[in-house]
Amino acid sequence: MDAEYSILLLKDGTIGRGEDVEYKIDDKCLSQRHCEIKIEDGKIRIKDLGSKNGTKVNGVFVYEAILQEGDILQLGSTIYVLNKKDGQYILEKYIGRNIDEKNIKGIWGMRFGKAEDSTLNSIKNYINSSDEIRLSELMRTLLNQLKIILSCQDIFLIEIRNNSSIIREAITGENFKLSRAVIRYFEEKFRLRNESNIMEEGSSLISEGVWAPRDIKTETLAGVFENAVYCVPIFRSTKSETLLYIRWKYSYLEPSKAIEIIRDKIDLLGMIANRLWEEMDIGNNILSEIRQLKVPLIGNSVAFKELLKQVYKAAMTDFPVALVGARGVGKSRIAEAIHYLSRRHNKPYERFNCANYPSDKIEPELFGIVRGTYADTITRDGILLQANKGTFFIDSLEACPVEVQKKLNDVLEGYKIRKLGDAKEIGLDIRFIGALNEDPIKLIKEGRLKEDFWDRIATIIIKLPLLSERISDIPELAFYFLEQSKLENKGHFKPRGFSPEAIKALQSYHWPGHVRELKNVIRRLLTNVEREIITDNDVKIAIAQEKNNHMLDLAEIFNLPYEEAKQIFEERYIAKKLEQTVGKVSKAAELSKLTRAAIYTKLRKNKYNINFDEES
Repeated sequence: MDAEYSILLLKDGTIGRGEDVEYKIDDKCLSQRHCEIKIEDGKIRIKDLGSKNGTKVNGVFVYEAILQEGDILQLGSTIYVLNKKDGQYILEKYIGRNIDEKNIKGIWGMRFGKAEDSTLNSIKNYINSSDEIRLSELMRTLLNQLKIILSCQDIFLIEIRNNSSIIREAITGENFKLSRAVIRYFEEKFRLRNESNIMEEGSSLISEGVWAPRDIKTETLAGVFENAVYCVPIFRSTKSETLLYIRWKYSYLEPSKAIEIIRDKIDLLGMIANRLWEEMDIGNNILSEIRQLKVPLIGNSVAFKELLKQVYKAAMTDFPVALVGARGVGKSRIAEAIHYLSRRHNKPYERFNCANYPSDKIEPELFGIVRGTYADTITRDGILLQANKGTFFIDSLEACPVEVQKKLNDVLEGYKIRKLGDAKEIGLDIRFIGALNEDPIKLIKEGRLKEDFWDRIATIIIKLPLLSERISDIPELAFYFLEQSKLENKGHFKPRGFSPEAIKALQSYHWPGHVRELKNVIRRLLTNVEREIITDNDVKIAIAQEKNNHMLDLAEIFNLPYEEAKQIFEERYIAKKLEQTVGKVSKAAELSKLTRAAIYTKLRKNKYNINFDEES
C-alpha cells in the first residue's frame, strides 16, 4: 500500500520505504523496514525495527509503544496523527508545518469527540471524570501538537508555589536550559499577587505573557534572537500558578500569530493542568504512604500510581476485592498492601493459592476438618478461621473447584461455616480478596468460575498493569531487587549498579513473565556477574537464560510481538532437536529438514544458549 496522505491500518504489517513492506512510505529519511504495526484487541502497538532515524511518538523516541487516538507519530521526516473513523484506525499525514486554524481546532478537539459540537461544560465534565493516566496522555498529546503548530523546540509546564518551582511536563527535543531569570520574574509576581490578594483566571492571563530576552533582559539567553522564549500563566489559584514556557531555537512564528494560537488554547490547557496536578499530588501522597509499608510497592509511572490510588481507595473500605492480572504482575504484593493499609492491619493476614493444591484438598485446607472425617485425619482449623478478624487472600481462583466456590459464596454472604465432618457452625469476620490470572468473563463462559461468586467478590475490581505497560519503573525496580537480593543472601557480591546501556536493554525486553521474571533476571545477574557495573551484554545473557527457564504456553506466545515469538519458538525448536540428537548438529539438521549450515548460522547469529557439538 502506497501511503501518500493517509494509511488505513487494516492488518499487522511493516512500515518502511522498501518494496516488501505492507505500508510503503516514500521518505528518504525512512529505513527500508522502519517499524512494525500490530493490531491487538482493538489497540495499535508499534515497534521500531532498529531504524536509522528512530520512531517518535508524541515527540519521544520509542522502541515499542501502544498508540492511542490523537497520538502524533513521526517516521523519518513525515508526521502523522492517529485518528479513528468508522471503527478503523487511520494515520493521517500533516502537510508541512503550516497548519490552518480549521485543522488546529480539529486536532485539539480529537480527545473530546466532536470538537465543534462540544460545549465548555461537556469538556469540563470529561476532564473532571478522567483519571491521571487519561489526563497525562491528553496533556502530552496537546503539548506535542502545540509544539508542531508553533514550530518550537521545547514546551514546558512549570508550577510555581510559595517556596518552589516544579517542572510538571516537558516536551523537549534536546538538552535544555531554562532561563532562571524568566522563572524568577514570575515567582516574584506570584508572591506580590498573593500579598495583595489579586486573582485572575483563564484567557485574561494571556496579557501577562512575556518574551525573553526582549521583555526580560537575561544573561541566560544572551546571544539568541529577541523572541527566543515566551512564558505565560495558564492557570492560577491561591496556592500555585502554572506557566506555559515555550522556547524557539531554529525558527519561530511571528509573535502576534504565536500569541493568537496560545490564547485559543489557554483555557483548555489550564483546566487540564489544574486537574492533572490534583491527581498527581493525590498519587504522590498515596505513594509516599505506601512506601512506608514493610514491603514497599516500587514504581513511579503514571500507570502504577493510578493502580496505587485504586489500592488505597479499596483499603479504606471493607468490601471484597478482585485482583485481575497475568501471572507475575504482583497481585500478592497488592493484596498485602490493601491489608496493611486497612483498619485490619494489626489483625491476621492469611494467603492461600489454589494452584498449589490438588482440587480435592482445597476444601479441607480452607474450611478445616475434624478427626475421623477421612482415614488418618486429625482435627484442625482451616485458613479461613485462621484469618478471622483479618484479611483472607485467595489466589488463582480459576483453579478453585466450582463446589468450593459455592461454599465461599456463602462466606461472602455472611453465613457461618462448618469444618468438614462437623455439625458446629462458626461465625467469621474477614476481609476477602480474590485474584485471577485469567479473564473472568472467559472463565464464566467455560464454567470454571461461578457467575454469582464472581458478582460477589467483584465489588471492587482492580486490574494490574503488565510490566511492559510501566517501562519507566524498570530502573527503580532493578535497583531495588539488586539491593534486596544482597540483603537477603548476606553474601559478597560485586555488582553495585547498571550501565545506561544495561538499563536500556532491560527496558527494551518484552517481559512475558512480568515483575517476577525481572526479579529472577536481577538475581541471576547478581550471582553471575563479576564486576561492579552490570553491562548490556550481561543483561542479554541473563535474559536468554530466563527465556529457556520461562516456558511460555502457546497462548502467552501469541501475546508477544511477532519477532520475539518467532525467536523463542526457533530457539526451543532447535534446542529440542539437539536434545534428541545428543548435540549432533548434522542429525538435528536432518530431522528438521534444514541444512547443517543453517542451524550453525542460527546458533551463532542469535547466540542461543544451547549446547551442541562442533562438527568438522
